[in-house]
Amino acid sequence: MTEKDVQESEEMNSGEDQEKEELVEEVAETKVAAPKENSDSDQIQKEDQEPSEFLLKWQERHEAFLAGQKEHEKPIEEEKTKSPKNSLFKKKKTAKMDPISVDVKEESHALSKETPKTALPKGLIWKVIPIISTALSFVIICLYFITPIGKMKNIQIEGNTHVESAEIVKDSLIQEEDYVLTTLLNKSGHERNIKHSNTWVKDAKMTYTFPNKFTISIQEYKQIGYVKRGEKYYSVLSSGEIADTETPHDQLPPVYTTIYLTDPELVKDLVLQLATVNQVVLSDIRDIHLTPSKVTNDLLTLTMMNGNKILIPLSDIDFKLPYYEKIAPQLEVVSVIDMEVGIFSYASQ
Repeated sequence: MTEKDVQESEEMNSGEDQEKEELVEEVAETKVAAPKENSDSDQIQKEDQEPSEFLLKWQERHEAFLAGQKEHEKPIEEEKTKSPKNSLFKKKKTAKMDPISVDVKEESHALSKETPKTALPKGLIWKVIPIISTALSFVIICLYFITPIGKMKNIQIEGNTHVESAEIVKDSLIQEEDYVLTTLLNKSGHERNIKHSNTWVKDAKMTYTFPNKFTISIQEYKQIGYVKRGEKYYSVLSSGEIADTETPHDQLPPVYTTIYLTDPELVKDLVLQLATVNQVVLSDIRDIHLTPSKVTNDLLTLTMMNGNKILIPLSDIDFKLPYYEKIAPQLEVVSVIDMEVGIFSYASQ
């Protein structure tokens, strides 16, 4: 309520008091001015029972005054409710607090006091360190394999004697743009490519050394001899295959076996039979000719380094030729050892 409203209410109260005093004075004057003696008792009783005209007017005025005062106080109360800032007496606002939240905070604070923070045990730290280091190493390795640096490969060949290293790399089908990771994953495929591409290669094994080194170990077939075709020599391998590449005459070894067979199937059968014979006997053979007879179509004549000749069927080499080791020391002259039917020897003419 403003000061103006307070002043107006005080003026209204003072006016009301003044009116009440005037009404009291008028009532007193009427009582004094009234005749003390009334001749008629009935008239006195009538006046006592009926209110005077003055009282009726005063009552009407008083009720009108009260109604006006109520109408004046009503907007003041509405103004108080709408704008509490204008009131003279302001109530202090008290912050409402949730009892549940207060309890939770108090409990958490109490728990924090009761249970102090403890450091991680050293045993747990030592257990976590290997896991983290392994994960980081794995990430670094993956990044290495997928970056352009992962295409740089160092390929080394070992174990090869008759095949060039560049040819082996070419046969492996390893490309320069291949990643180290893809080359490693396709390792078995590259090994098969090398074995199937070259008749010399018996086996190929590729190993990997971090970060980019590949080592291809070659195992070659043994060389049994040479097939002579015209003036050219081709190596005959222990697999029974004839090498595709020609061996120049100046690269021939000092001592070697020459096979004069034109049929590749007979050459293969011969090699498979000779594979079971002692290497000492094989190294003593100078040349092999096909000399069929009326009885044996696959009869071979083996000329030894010391001039001895052996007549032996191709199909019987694996079990008859080993006897030559026992017979050769007993021969005093250059002889023919006939093994076509039985085994006997005679001096050559």
